[in-house]
Amino acid sequence: MSQQQYIRTLYDQIARLNLIIDRKIMIGKSYKLEAKRHKALLMKVRKYKNPGFFDRLSSVFYREYA
Repeated sequence: MSQQQYIRTLYDQIARLNLIIDRKIMIGKSYKLEAKRHKALLMKVRKYKNPGFFDRLSSVFYREYA
């Protein structure tokens, strides 16, 4: 699975969770577990779309000298 496909899968899961959360809000149920899952998925997307400084630095180092 390519990185683009993985990110697309994450977005699909986020969209499904949004529907579940919306339904729970409408009927007045707690959506705490779904909110945690949603937050974790968003963190995964951010990690792959915008790697941190040290992630970029290590990839350059290992690509150059490996």
